[in-house]
Amino acid sequence: MRICSLGSLARGLFVPALLLVLAGCGTDNTNSNNNNQSGDMCSGCSFVYATTNTNQLLSFKVEPGGALGAPASTQGGADSPAIIGGGPLYESDPANNAIDAFDVNSSNGTLTAIAGSPFSIGSSAGSPAGLLFANNYSGSYLYVGDTNGTIAAFNAASSGVLTALSGSPFPAGVAPVNLAWSYNSNTGASFLYAADFSGGGIYGFTIDSNGALTPVAGSPFATAPGSAPAAMVVGAGATGGGTLYVALSALNEIAAYSVQDSGALTALTGSPFLAGRGPATLLAYSNFFYSLNGLDHTISGYSVDLNTGVLTEIAGSPFPAGTALAGLIDGHNGDIYVPDTQSNGILGFSVNATTGSLTPLAGSPFLTSAGPVALTSVAFPVLDPP
Repeated sequence: MRICSLGSLARGLFVPALLLVLAGCGTDNTNSNNNNQSGDMCSGCSFVYATTNTNQLLSFKVEPGGALGAPASTQGGADSPAIIGGGPLYESDPANNAIDAFDVNSSNGTLTAIAGSPFSIGSSAGSPAGLLFANNYSGSYLYVGDTNGTIAAFNAASSGVLTALSGSPFPAGVAPVNLAWSYNSNTGASFLYAADFSGGGIYGFTIDSNGALTPVAGSPFATAPGSAPAAMVVGAGATGGGTLYVALSALNEIAAYSVQDSGALTALTGSPFLAGRGPATLLAYSNFFYSLNGLDHTISGYSVDLNTGVLTEIAGSPFPAGTALAGLIDGHNGDIYVPDTQSNGILGFSVNATTGSLTPLAGSPFLTSAGPVALTSVAFPVLDPP
């Protein structure tokens, strides 16, 4: 199992972190419409992108060994809580109640605004806080969790242009700001889940052939009272839909559910699993699982039983994570990165492929020109010949 993280929201406990997951490592950027001024794709290159507490959107080339190169800056939304790569790059734009869209230059990773950007989410109330990108046989779709209790849905053209879907936005509790996607390998069905941070519970939807959302029978699925469900991620498990993990940020726990063929959720044996204080961001990586704990500034690490989804804490966990409050992404090279807004830097860690333990990368933390808020990564395929 390898599931690539696509974005994060760094707001501490009371506005939870968001980790967005796209099965099949969808951040490999092969969009033929990418802005490419040189005409040459950077073979095997990876880039990390960070929204900031100013209006800068920073891009970093990942150097050999995992170090981040000097950042390039593009104008973006200030304090954008979510960013996602996967073809074009999208970031939430709270000031404009919109989504900013960018082409990614496949030779050097630089960004160019897509015509028509920013794209309105169609609501004057609330704020776009979570992003999820999903594919099915009929198209590609971007979903936006809004603090007004709805999920906005868009068709995402290959050019990156967003068009609102009929029926959007879809109601989903009070504040569905954390989203996850499950693809069922047995049935071919896709499901979207939204954690209602303020109201509690997990809202489940079938993603229809046209991208519209239809509630799953039994939704919403209850979480413990006052648990403040935050980030979610889907990993391996006993069912075709895998296991949905949910950070219960107010209880210092991680809940785990088997995703049934119908999309219904069933609590996993042994769930919930203990985490650090204020688990805010989750990452499933190979046969390991990580939780960034926003209140004690640590990362809890677990091994995953790929047959059952059960988590077992690994030796050495929890690992110190500077003053980071939230945010955790897979950088595609066996490394993970964490935005540390308080120290204006990005922490980098290498993952031991055998034990899952974390070791700071040489040069970490990597300094930024402004406080990083949310991260995503984009990787280009290795060309043969390069």
